[in-house]
Amino acid sequence: MHFSRLRSLYDGSPQILKNLVLLFPFSLIAGRSYREPLRQRVFFDGATRTEILRWQEEALGKMLSFATDQVPAYRPLRSVVERLSSFEALKAFPLLDKDTVQANPQDYLARDIEKIPHYLTTTGGTTGSQLSIYLDDNSQQLDIGFMHRQWLRVGFKPRHKKATFRGVPFRQLKSGTYWQHNPIYNELQFSPFHMTEDNLGGYVEQLIRYSPSCLHGYPSAIDVLAEYVLR
Repeated sequence: MHFSRLRSLYDGSPQILKNLVLLFPFSLIAGRSYREPLRQRVFFDGATRTEILRWQEEALGKMLSFATDQVPAYRPLRSVVERLSSFEALKAFPLLDKDTVQANPQDYLARDIEKIPHYLTTTGGTTGSQLSIYLDDNSQQLDIGFMHRQWLRVGFKPRHKKATFRGVPFRQLKSGTYWQHNPIYNELQFSPFHMTEDNLGGYVEQLIRYSPSCLHGYPSAIDVLAEYVLR
């Protein structure tokens, strides 16, 4: 099942059903794409600079080969990728801006995109112009895998309780309640968009009651919280 459908199914489930995910190991729920970055941890934590550069060059080479084979805008650079090392070939790729992609979206889509499980997302649109982006179905699992691999170095475990302050959808919030429980990540999500002087007392009370192991969120939102606590 595609990620967007799984996400919709989870988001639309009653809270009691969402809570059932806590009965299973997170790595099992997150899937193989999540586990792959964690499996690589042993290599990266012990690798030399030379070994890491070699790995980077190989991974970059695969990406550039895919781009010049599949993406119309980059096909003219195929001979460059075939002739040069991947680090050198990358220098020939032009910088890309949002206006260029929006003006010619088909030029930046892979030829076989319909064969690749994907879903549509957008940038925040803070400049007044959202950019549509297609992501592989496994992109979020990979992202979480890399993040957890980094956090493991400081003692984090996937089922640790988190308090988060990020831009996620908040549905059906009651007046005076600007947080919601997200069992799949064992986190209490706080809205970073309602952190007013009148509301922050409630945030702090709820945070103390929840007693998380760590905070995860926008530095600007956590700074607002910390400044309020200090006062």
